[in-house]
Amino acid sequence: MRVIRLGPPFFVVCLFPFVAVGQDAVGPSPDVADAADRSSTDVGPPDAEPKAVVPAGSEPLAPVDWPSIDWPSMDRFDPTLPLDEGTRLRIFKQAERRVTEASRAREESRLREQRVLRQSEDLELRFKALRALQTEFTSALAAEEEKRTKAEKAAAEVRQVVTSKQAVEDEKEVEKRKEAVDKLSRVFDKMKAKETAKVVPEMDEDLVVEVLNRLKEKQAAKILAEVEPALAARLSEKIARLRKKQKTNPK
Repeated sequence: MRVIRLGPPFFVVCLFPFVAVGQDAVGPSPDVADAADRSSTDVGPPDAEPKAVVPAGSEPLAPVDWPSIDWPSMDRFDPTLPLDEGTRLRIFKQAERRVTEASRAREESRLREQRVLRQSEDLELRFKALRALQTEFTSALAAEEEKRTKAEKAAAEVRQVVTSKQAVEDEKEVEKRKEAVDKLSRVFDKMKAKETAKVVPEMDEDLVVEVLNRLKEKQAAKILAEVEPALAARLSEKIARLRKKQKTNPK
């Protein structure tokens, strides 16, 4: 049985014999326990020569030449981590840098998302404004088209009324002129040529032409003979054109 003691950190290796008494086991022998107590209280400096504790009744052990060990500082030793301090610091800094980069990336992503959202909202507002303008323009264009259609329809109705009125007036005027020509032709037929020749210069030439055209050629020739030669020549020419027109378009 051996008991070996080392300097700090130290290890005590004991081989304790156990004695079985009946069914119960007892602790180490009194000699071994006394030796262990003496070894636990006898702690020397790390470089002290190790001593062997020999129980009573055993042979002494030969001295051992223990090597000198450079033990690490205990105040920097973390028993929960198997890595040294420099490695732990590097890992911590790398983790911290990655956390910072991840946080920065998340922040940039959040800002980009906000910018995209704002741009999307702005485009949506512009699209709605354009749609509203398009609807307003379409409504205004439809209203103007309706007004133009109504105006054209009203103008057409007015033109139709005016044309009808003018046609009626023209028809009435033609009828009145016809009545006047008939009446004057009867008067000229009863008057003497000299008396008629005095009235002709004061009348409208076209009306005189129509009246003379209604008279017999002999009576018309007598009246023209009494009229001023220049006026007689113009009246004769107009009478000839009127008769030619009546032959072309008889009514």
